[in-house]
Amino acid sequence: MLYIRSLREGLPVFKALGSATRVAVMELLLEKGPMRMTAIAEHLGITGGALTSHVKELTDAGLIYIETTGGKHGLQKICHAYNQHMLVEAAPAGYLKMHQQDVPVGSFVDSRVSEPCGLALSKGPIPGTQEANTFQAPEREHAELVWLAEGDLTYALPTPLVKGDKALELNISLEMAAFSSVEGRQGATNVSLAINDTNVATWVVTSGRMGDRSSYSWWQRNWPQHGIVHLISIGTEGTFVNDKRVSAAKIGNLVTDPGDIRLTISAQPAGRRTGGLMIFGSAIGHFTQNIHTLLKYRRGKQR
Repeated sequence: MLYIRSLREGLPVFKALGSATRVAVMELLLEKGPMRMTAIAEHLGITGGALTSHVKELTDAGLIYIETTGGKHGLQKICHAYNQHMLVEAAPAGYLKMHQQDVPVGSFVDSRVSEPCGLALSKGPIPGTQEANTFQAPEREHAELVWLAEGDLTYALPTPLVKGDKALELNISLEMAAFSSVEGRQGATNVSLAINDTNVATWVVTSGRMGDRSSYSWWQRNWPQHGIVHLISIGTEGTFVNDKRVSAAKIGNLVTDPGDIRLTISAQPAGRRTGGLMIFGSAIGHFTQNIHTLLKYRRGKQR
């Protein structure tokens, strides 16, 4: 998630998006995933030279990045979008403070999983993690992909809160997808999220685009190519998932004391389309992010 703290800070981004062509480029990348520059130009009906200046604007603003790879016809430039969600703080913050964290997907402190499960680096699965009783191998800290048939993972989120501070909102964004145990069939799984052991949301996560990922020889054929970024917001008006209110759970009733926030992600079967859950990290996912959290809080007056 791209977090812009003020309108002035966001000027480069707003300028980059002040063009219908550049907005069209972003829409393409967010919908279809990474694309060759030649394919983007062809899709938009513009020349490669005209596209280059637009891509530079988006790159300079931190909205996309370019990967150069070898191909049958020489070097290919692949465009990737950085973020699917953007948060802009337009009003002066006053006592309002923000605390952002980038949480590696393998940094869970507790787990209860069912097989098939596992953890992987970009080079392949971490040996010994594809069994439930060895899932918490020390190497998990470096994992870029986590998958489980069902169960839950708990992460500890350190906070700067001290006595007298008041939590106002917690935003969580992460890339997830369901996978099916049957090759060629899309899966679905019920995902629940709990804050400090209180469930705040349950929704269905489905498979993304199916197919092989040629860059990963170890990628299973029943896995989606990538996931979708889901945004969960727990605030003073309830809990929202992807901008839809799903429960009345409020942050003020969940985060009441200083100390770590326990974030638990659970996966359970979703009817006949039973599928496990995959959580993507920054090196393997479609978007270059781990589990991203943003805590908004108000300092106590004594500070």
